[in-house]
Amino acid sequence: MGTKKILVRGCVYAVNPLNGKPLHCDTYIIQDRDAKYYWHENLFLCEVAKCKSLNTVRSYASDLVMFCEMSNPLGGWQNITSTIMRGYINGAMFSTRRYSEKTLARHLTTIKQFYSWLYEKGYLDAPTNLDFSYKDIFITDRSADQAYAIAQHTFNASYISHLKFKKILTGIQSRSAFIVSRNEIILRLGFETGTRASEVLQLDYPLVRKAINRSRDENNGLWAATTVPLIGKGNVRRDLIIPPNLCETIMRYINTYRSKISSKGPIFCTRAGKGIKDTKFASSIFTTACKKALIMRSCHQGYHALRKSFGTHLVDECYKHGRDPWVEVPRRLGHKNVDTTLKYIHFDALLNKRSKILSELNMRRQKFRGLQ
Repeated sequence: MGTKKILVRGCVYAVNPLNGKPLHCDTYIIQDRDAKYYWHENLFLCEVAKCKSLNTVRSYASDLVMFCEMSNPLGGWQNITSTIMRGYINGAMFSTRRYSEKTLARHLTTIKQFYSWLYEKGYLDAPTNLDFSYKDIFITDRSADQAYAIAQHTFNASYISHLKFKKILTGIQSRSAFIVSRNEIILRLGFETGTRASEVLQLDYPLVRKAINRSRDENNGLWAATTVPLIGKGNVRRDLIIPPNLCETIMRYINTYRSKISSKGPIFCTRAGKGIKDTKFASSIFTTACKKALIMRSCHQGYHALRKSFGTHLVDECYKHGRDPWVEVPRRLGHKNVDTTLKYIHFDALLNKRSKILSELNMRRQKFRGLQ
């Protein structure tokens, strides 16, 4: 059994100050799969039961059951962000459950009232600023193609903002300064350049050092972006573009630690200079850092979440600087299939409410279907 609502009859919610007799009401409470009760949600339902009908309380409880099933694995209502809420609306309510606009609005009203109650009772320091918008997903008819497109909530589950990534980096902890420096760069490469977990371990130490030094020399001694050739998945060759700040951090790691170990081999190795054979090593670093930083992961993806987040940020950067994401994203990430690039562009459009892009993507699918 999963999360469920339970009817409680004759719940005492107050005492008559004149005669000392208890005041009763019927209400619903919510219990998780381990038979544990949701504290704040149940207090809220008891509050609603004082002035609303039992049918209304039951409706509120049903909405909160679904919300709790989503929020509990993430650490509860405290850890819900606008990005997560956006994915919940688009993925769970619109695409999976096929809620009508009226039903979705009612469901969100329950959640809004719950957060307002949390603030009124002092459980929140400020009113919530979560993004509850939903009108844009009802702009066109809910065709099967559009339902598929909007169901990119898996991207939402693995999306990491710049602020969240900074917090993840605080979870890189070790008594060895070498390990801290090495592991930080490994995570930054995923988030800032889009490397895969297996690719980051293949980076050649002499090649990376030479590329960074060459770019700096060409830029009059100032740190500059550099490119390093990389053979990725499916033997697809691409240029890995490393930004200036990361180049500086990598050279600090090289001069302080790596150059003293050996002159050859991969740039990331053990303290003894041996290559790292575990292809999931980067994902292990990511998972451990999240745990240490008290970051609840909303999916089981490891290092690849950094690559997905880089791709999403890259699309946003393209639109802000007038570049074409259909060209830039596959070039930087090494996509062979245009449908893979489409997922990044579509998720960015949902995330940043690009209604025009969503409409263009819908037309693109309809045109492709017509050609078929």
